[in-house]
Order: sequence, then structure tokens, then C-alpha cells
Amino acid sequence: EENSEIAVDLANQSVKDFLISMSLCHSVFTTEQQGNLTYEASSPDERALVEAAAQFGVRFMFSSRNSRKIKVEGRLDRYEFLHVLPFDNNRKRMSIILRDPDGKILLLCKGAESSVLDICDSGCVDVTRQHVDDYAAEGLRTLVFATREISP
Repeated sequence: EENSEIAVDLANQSVKDFLISMSLCHSVFTTEQQGNLTYEASSPDERALVEAAAQFGVRFMFSSRNSRKIKVEGRLDRYEFLHVLPFDNNRKRMSIILRDPDGKILLLCKGAESSVLDICDSGCVDVTRQHVDDYAAEGLRTLVFATREISP
């Protein structure tokens, strides 16, 4: 529900991109029950990530074979599906290729830090790796996201 959102700075493009990745890179689908949007997922982790993004103001609204729709700052944005590489135990990551509302082609990826951070060539890789190591030392499970604009 939109009135239960937690305030975050969506003007910060890194924060906004992260939440958009959380709301788009998954295998969750939506259902409507008694006028309320609910999320269905094969994994409770997948559902929790989508619900968290919604809590922070980036709400996954709808998915079809060809597109996904999310609501960001009150605006409904449509992303066209181009390709999905589902999670598997060999890659240890899921990737999705989309065309955003501005026509840019994006690769969104999430997975184990050992598989995602090793293929990153820009961004805060060293800082992220240190945070992941610190969280893992405390016994917490970790997951990382990466985004790249790709040329057609």
C-alpha cells in the first residue's frame, strides 16, 4: 500500500537505480485480491526484495510476457522485456535485459557477490566487497545488484 512507504531520497540517482533494479530483476508476479495488489513468488527472498523496494517508493505493478510496469514517484513506467537469464547454480546470478521508458537498453543483474562483483569494471566494487565481507562476518546473507547500459 502506497501510504506505508518509507521516505528515501529518490533524487539520489544511485538509490533510485538500486530500487528500480530490485523492483524489476526478479521472478515475482502480481495478483489483485479485493482491490489490493499482492506479490506471488517461488522464493520468499524474491518477494521480500520486491516488497522492500515498494516500501521505499518503487513499486512493481505488473508483468506480462513483453513488459513490466513499476510506479516511481507517482509515475507509471513501462520497461520492455528483451531477454531473461534466470538464476542458476553455475552462474549464481539472475540477469534481465530491458528497454527503459527513455529507450535505453539496460542489463540488470543480481546474485552472489562472488559472481557479480567479479564481472564489474566500474562503480564502488571495493567498497561494496568490504561491506559484503563485513556483513558475512556477522553471519548475514548477502546479495548484490549491478546495472549496465548496453548498446543495441
